Amino acid sequence: MLAVLSTLSIAAHAEEPKISFSGLIDMFYQSNFKKSATGSSVNFRQFDVTNNSFTIASVQGTAVMKPTAENPWGFTLQFSFGKNADILAATEPAGPNSALKYVQQGYVTYQGKNYTLDFGKFPAWVGYEGIVAADCDHYSRPFLYTLAQPIYHLGGRASSTVGPVAVSLYLVNGWN
Repeated sequence: MLAVLSTLSIAAHAEEPKISFSGLIDMFYQSNFKKSATGSSVNFRQFDVTNNSFTIASVQGTAVMKPTAENPWGFTLQFSFGKNADILAATEPAGPNSALKYVQQGYVTYQGKNYTLDFGKFPAWVGYEGIVAADCDHYSRPFLYTLAQPIYHLGGRASSTVGPVAVSLYLVNGWN
């Protein structure tokens, strides 16, 4: 059995606000009908690791200010609290108790005439599944996700379109 609450957007004005806020609560109950080799855990899973339990995986809050014609600067800031943040921070260089573990993504954006530049921490652009549950086509994050793809990158990215093709260039500091 799996339950996920979808994104809840909050807007303070009838017109489009300069900064938009949204959030989600990602929670589930999991039962593994096959006894796990490690006892009460589920093998080869990134986040849903505890058998026969209810888990609040993530409580997220996001603030976004998109660049406009009047102001080419914007930002995205997303905080995440819960079991997922704890699991991701377990091997971080800053340590599992660092306050930075709660920043799921945070970057500034500059919108040029025909290009966009982003600098900061952002989710990986490669891989089969994403970090934000509401943006995933399915909700599993199994072996492939756990061991074969990055979660986030720190650095810069440039994006543009060349005719009908979207082109991006990334300069990032490693993998997670």
